[in-house]
Amino acid sequence: MSESESPPAPLKRGLTNKIADNAFHGGAFFDAIGTKFDDLSKSDEIINADVLDAWFDPSPSVIDALKEKLEWISKTSPPTHSEGLVSTISQFRNIPLENIVVGSGSSSLMFIALRELLSSESKVLILDPTYGEYPHLLNNVIKCKTKSLRLRRDENYKIDISTIKDELEYGYDALILVNPNSPTGQHIESKDIEDLINNISDNILVWIDETYTDFVSPLQTCEKIAPNSKNVIICKSMSKAYGLSGLRVAYLSGATSLISRLSKIVPPWSVSLPGQIAGVFALKSWDYYQEKYKETKINRTQFQIDLENIGIEVIPGSANFLLCHTDSVRIPSSELVKKSKEFGLYIRDISLTSSFLGEYAVRIAVKSGQENSRIIEILKRSLDTVSYTHLTLP
Repeated sequence: MSESESPPAPLKRGLTNKIADNAFHGGAFFDAIGTKFDDLSKSDEIINADVLDAWFDPSPSVIDALKEKLEWISKTSPPTHSEGLVSTISQFRNIPLENIVVGSGSSSLMFIALRELLSSESKVLILDPTYGEYPHLLNNVIKCKTKSLRLRRDENYKIDISTIKDELEYGYDALILVNPNSPTGQHIESKDIEDLINNISDNILVWIDETYTDFVSPLQTCEKIAPNSKNVIICKSMSKAYGLSGLRVAYLSGATSLISRLSKIVPPWSVSLPGQIAGVFALKSWDYYQEKYKETKINRTQFQIDLENIGIEVIPGSANFLLCHTDSVRIPSSELVKKSKEFGLYIRDISLTSSFLGEYAVRIAVKSGQENSRIIEILKRSLDTVSYTHLTLP
C-alpha cells in the first residue's frame, strides 16, 4: 500500500455485527446423492468439490481395523471419555494428557468451548473472510461484540501479524484465527503466531483452528506452545487431513486451566467407537499421510495452472482447496455453480460469506489428479455454455 492510500477498513475503530444470520456450508452434493442414502453408487458420478473432504482414503490400517470387527463396533458403546484416543493423541502429538479434550468434530467442540469461554460482553477479533461457522457462532449464537479484520484481495488476502497485534491493543477478550485460513488458503508461520502470543496480554483468549495445517506441514502446528500458555487453545479437526470427515473426530489442546474447564462440560461418549478407532490408527499412520500431503501439494500446483489456463483467477493457497475469482470470465459465482451442477460438479459459491469477496468468488477443493482434470473439463463446458450477455463486470 502506498503512503498516499488510506488505511484499510478494519483499522477504523469500532465493533460491528454485520454477519449473515446462519452459517454457510457446502455439502450441496448430497442433493444429487440423496440424504436417505438409497443409492450411494451415485457418489461415483459426482465430484464433491464444494466441501473440503480429503481426496485420499483413510490409511489402510484404519480401514482394516474397522472392517475386522465392524458388526461388533457398530453395536458396542465406546470408551466413555475416549481414553485410548486421548492417550494416542498425547503420544503422537507430544501433548500432555491433561491438555487434551476430544469431541465429535471441530464444529461440535467450537459450539461447546466458545459458548463456555465467551459471552455477549466479549469483544472478539476475527478475520474477514474466514470460516463462516465462527462469525455465525460469535454473532448469532453467543452474540459477542465482534470486529472483522478485512483481508484484501489485492494482497492475496495476506494475514499481517503486526496488524493483528496493533488491533488487539484496543481491548479485546479473544482472537480467532483459522490457519491456514478458509476460504483464502493463506498461512501464518507458527513462529509468527508464537511471537504474537508472547507479545499480547494473557487475558486475551487465542483460539487457533488448525484444520488444514497438516497440508502445510505437521511441524507448523502451535500445539507445542499451547499447553504451556495461559490463554491458547488449538482446535484440531481430524476430518480433512486424515480422511475421516464422515467419522467426526476432533480435539482441542491448550492451556491447562482452559482445558480443565472444558473437560467438565464435554458430554460422555462424544466420539463414536468407529471414530475413536479410526483416530487411533490414523495417528499411527504417519508415513502414509505424509505421502498424501506431498501429493496434495503437487495436485494443487497443477490444478492452479489448469484453472488459470481457462481464464479463472486463482489465489495461491497452502491447503487442500483454492479460492478463485471469476470476474475475469464475466460469470458470477452463483451462475458458474449452477451450471457446473448440471455436469455433476459441485463447487462452493462463497460470495455470501463476506461482503468483501463480491459476487465472483468460488472455492474449489483440490482432488486427485484425475478428478482435477475432470473438474477443469466441466468448468470449461460450463464457461462455454453459460449465457452471460446480460452480465457486466462489477
